Amino acid sequence: MLNSLKYYLELPYDVHIETHIVEGKNVYYAHIEELGKHACYGKGSTREKALRSLDETKKNIISYLLKKGKAIPNPAPRIDEDLPSGNFVVRTNPHLHQQIAEQAKSLGISLNLYVNQLLARNVLFEEVKNYFDPQFDKIHNCLEKQKPDSNVLRINYEGEIIEGESVEIIKSNYRIKIEPIESPLRVKRFRETG
Repeated sequence: MLNSLKYYLELPYDVHIETHIVEGKNVYYAHIEELGKHACYGKGSTREKALRSLDETKKNIISYLLKKGKAIPNPAPRIDEDLPSGNFVVRTNPHLHQQIAEQAKSLGISLNLYVNQLLARNVLFEEVKNYFDPQFDKIHNCLEKQKPDSNVLRINYEGEIIEGESVEIIKSNYRIKIEPIESPLRVKRFRETG
């Protein structure tokens, strides 16, 4: 069932406003990306006039689409509304604080920037680790079943031995190396044998 014109006009579309200089004067362009930047726009000598023009165009476009039975896009999801502020307090011991501060100083950056970089690096590492750990476990299980003579094998990502890919990981006395041949990306991960 199609929604009403009123429903679509009240949706919280993001409105983008740009300022252009035309013949030495400011001209404001307002548009809604989801409805087409070059189709659903308004312009005016002030922001308010551009927004009023946009509202009229939006009403005409949505009315037309409803009459034709065409799909009308919903607003893009707003991911920033539920984000935390980006500020939090971390309590740590003075020695670690001093060590981090000295490292930041030696790099010529602020303590805040350095801690932010450390956190970002660790988050990325955990994401990569969580993605690859199950893959490595499949390969390890394959190696355990087949007990190969060589420590370097050709294995696909499902853990089956094939030609075309080299894999190297250190796990349970095996050293496996992953190097996709058709990709410039070389993924290497080493685990300690225990």
